[in-house]
Amino acid sequence: RPVDLDELVCDVVARRGDTGAHPPVVQTAGPGVLVRADPEALARAVTNLLENAQRFARSRVIVAVYPTDGADRTHCIVEVVDDGPGIAEADRDRVFERFSRVDGSRVRDASVGGAGLGLAIVRATVEAHGGRVRLSDAEPGLRVELVLPVESPATAGDRY
Repeated sequence: RPVDLDELVCDVVARRGDTGAHPPVVQTAGPGVLVRADPEALARAVTNLLENAQRFARSRVIVAVYPTDGADRTHCIVEVVDDGPGIAEADRDRVFERFSRVDGSRVRDASVGGAGLGLAIVRATVEAHGGRVRLSDAEPGLRVELVLPVESPATAGDRY
């Protein structure tokens, strides 16, 4: 069903709360972007990204929703950026494999390690929605982009 992506992300951020146990999540205001999605599955994917980002961030996590560049604007991006140690380029494909974990350089606190399923779930969910996941350097940190098709490319430009 059509889902307002910025609203979904805002709800996920609000549910995470600010307990002070992890660096805070800062959400930048985004446009009303509609995607065809299973809202619970997509919310779980965004939650997994935020959990990972907060686990490894030094001081902050930023999340934003925005349209892709270009005239057709057929896709939008959910971007999660942390200021942690990042992931080496050589490991970026491997982190999407089930039960995969990177070496200690990415782990801020070994006691909060996960099972290695979070990013595998993220990729499977995003691909099931017709999208893709990209990882890149944030200098410092890691940038994760979920690229998703918008609900109605013909009219999406009117909302931006």
